[in-house]
Amino acid sequence: MNGKNRLRGIAAAVFCAGVLLGGIGSGIVFADISGFSYQEIPASQEAFATETFICSVYPEDGDKIWLMGDFAGSECVLKEQEDVPENTVEIEVEYNSQLYEIKIRKREYREDETWICLQMNPAVSDLGMVMRHKDEFLDGLKNHKLLEYKEEHIKRVEYRINPGDRDKFRLN
Repeated sequence: MNGKNRLRGIAAAVFCAGVLLGGIGSGIVFADISGFSYQEIPASQEAFATETFICSVYPEDGDKIWLMGDFAGSECVLKEQEDVPENTVEIEVEYNSQLYEIKIRKREYREDETWICLQMNPAVSDLGMVMRHKDEFLDGLKNHKLLEYKEEHIKRVEYRINPGDRDKFRLN
C-alpha cells in the first residue's frame, strides 16, 4: 500500500507541476501578445481600375429589370442620362483589378423579371492572397504588430439608363 500511495503522490506532484508550468506559460504568452499593436493596411489605389460595360435589354427580358446594388458597402447609384440609348444600361465599375475580373451577366428568374448582375471572378487564388502578404505579416509579428490587409473588392458602381426606361429598371 505504501508503494501505491507514493506513486499517487508522485503523479499528483507531476500533475500540479504541469498545471503550474502551463499557467506560467499562458501568462507569458498573454503578456507578450497584449503588447502587440494593431494596424489596418488599405488596398493600394493603383490596384483599382474603372471599366464600363454596356448591356442591352430586349422585350423578352420582361417588364422589370433588376440591377444588382449591394456590394458590401460600396457606392452604388442609378443615374438617368439622355445620351444613353433606350433599352440599354451602361455600367461603370471601379474595382480591385488585382483581385477580380468583372463580367456582366443577365439572369432570368421569372417570365417578367430579369437581373443584371456583376460576376466577380477571382484573379488570384486564396493561397496567392496569403503568399502576397505573408512576408509583411511575419515581419509585423516580429515587430509586435498585427497587420490586417483590407482588400476592397468593388469601390463604386454606377448604372446609367435613358430617362424613358425609368419604369423598367430598378436598383436592388
